[in-house]
Amino acid sequence: MSLLSHYSPLKGIWLPGVELVNPKGVVVVVGPNSSGKTLFLRDIENYLLTGESSFVVCEAIAAAKPDVLVEFVDDLIKQNYLQPIPGNSDHYRTFVPFFTRKDSAGRNDRPSFTMSHLQTGYDQFNAERGGSNPQWFKKIGMTLGALLSLEQRWRVCDKSGSFDYKQGTPDHPIQGLYVNSAAQERLAEETGEVFGNAAWLDISESRFYQLRVSGAKNRPPVGEMNNPLKAHHYPSIEGEGDGYRSYVGICLSLLVANRPVSLIDEPELCLHPPQARHIGRFIGQYAAIDHVTFVATHSSHVLRGILETGKQVTVIRIVRSNRSFKARMIEKEELVDNLRNPRTRAESILDGLFAKSVLLVESEGDREEYQAASEAISGHASSEVHIVPVGGTGGFAEPLCFYLALDIPVAIIADLDAVCDPDKIDAIADSLVSDSKSRQILMDDLRALAQLIKTMPASITETEAKEKLRLLAEESWSWTGGGDNALRRELTEIATQLKRIHRLKKGGLKAYDDNPNIQSKLLSIIDRFASEGMFFVPVGELEDWVPDLMEKVHGVPHSKTKRAAIAANQIREAPSKTGDIWHFTEKVFDFLERRRLQFAQSE
Repeated sequence: MSLLSHYSPLKGIWLPGVELVNPKGVVVVVGPNSSGKTLFLRDIENYLLTGESSFVVCEAIAAAKPDVLVEFVDDLIKQNYLQPIPGNSDHYRTFVPFFTRKDSAGRNDRPSFTMSHLQTGYDQFNAERGGSNPQWFKKIGMTLGALLSLEQRWRVCDKSGSFDYKQGTPDHPIQGLYVNSAAQERLAEETGEVFGNAAWLDISESRFYQLRVSGAKNRPPVGEMNNPLKAHHYPSIEGEGDGYRSYVGICLSLLVANRPVSLIDEPELCLHPPQARHIGRFIGQYAAIDHVTFVATHSSHVLRGILETGKQVTVIRIVRSNRSFKARMIEKEELVDNLRNPRTRAESILDGLFAKSVLLVESEGDREEYQAASEAISGHASSEVHIVPVGGTGGFAEPLCFYLALDIPVAIIADLDAVCDPDKIDAIADSLVSDSKSRQILMDDLRALAQLIKTMPASITETEAKEKLRLLAEESWSWTGGGDNALRRELTEIATQLKRIHRLKKGGLKAYDDNPNIQSKLLSIIDRFASEGMFFVPVGELEDWVPDLMEKVHGVPHSKTKRAAIAANQIREAPSKTGDIWHFTEKVFDFLERRRLQFAQSE
């Protein structure tokens, strides 16, 4: 392995709230849109190219230099990264394929330098935090890493000239692929498995090398790949889609490019979610653990893939408030634990890392309804609030704790009957209410209310229950005709009515219009929990949110999921979007925005 491969130019990186010391492996940068993820990568790239401590997101960078300059320079020359200028052998210019920087006049900005100048930059190297090193990095920085944007990934796939492997070393990723048969095989396996279209290296023409695609899961037979008369019938990669070429560009860079610092911006661009997860898995598997690969992504699928295969993974979440930035480091173990949570889809939890705030709801049907309502709320971008269904009241506590630990604003919407399950609410209140005394008083009052509700008689009287059972007993049931299912539904309805909280679950607050004592206590509990971020729905069934709209729907299905989908559609198409669910959702969104501002100012 070359000396360049052993050189780690980044000794430390400081962001507001996060310190990265000797970063290695994969550093994944997540956060909402326009939070500064790409700007963070550009801070690193610009420092490697200029040595100037001029940052947008970073607070400072500390750099390191190679142990021995002469050996390091010899290695750069051997790999063609430093090339003597013809006619002036004492002057060198850095050469990196596909990398071009322009000066203010649009000219190629690759200044020449002498070895004595490089020696001076080495001798005067400033390794301190925030130290500037233009005399070093302006000369050799582009050999250390470059931002792998979408366009750059496409260009990596372009054909290259052939080279004499006996006399020189590759100066192009495809030339590197030519002398690396294991990388050729791995590239074909990956693209064949993910796209059903294996990429392979065509060297059948003596003047240049290029990538072709097989149109099948496997590469063509060796005889066809090496025969120019047959090889040219296979399509060139240049005719493939943007996503395919981007995917191959990342694979090539990780398999054969020799960079101490890799910077990959939005690897998910032009990819479908399954492909995004696969490229994440590839990055996690092939990013060298003795180098550092920075990945800025908006995709939970990419993040999940990296977590699944990465041996050393660091995740940083960046948020932005006006011109200031704030970062938090996320423990890999926390993320992996949430991936294993059986109550939620892994991507659903991870998607919260890319949103400005998160709203936790009980079910997918709830998510549909509140998403529909949020689209009509002026002053709030509904896309900036990620709504996560957690599979019931018992699923709130863990993701709530996870998001709060990362300073991600989070709120909860729960069905009103959850007030009768204080044990589950206690775990939620433990995270929401910071003051222990206030939390104890709140939970004592909740338990007292739950006990009061449960002492109320069932919504069906003894006489009514007996009469219903008598009528059922007189029915002529035929199991072959579906009578067993009909009987089960009737008995389930009676059992539901016998539950002491059925009245609350069915009618919400209005169910206690005849009991002002319970209703006033319910209102108090609802308001007190809402001030902490837990919002109890004041109505009973889903369609009770929009009863006037649901009345217009004929044949409302019994299935809760289907009813929720219909209700969401009615909410979305309602001519007047005021009051009712819209007012309730707006209160939740207002809370999230206030909490976001509090977190932004808490530093």
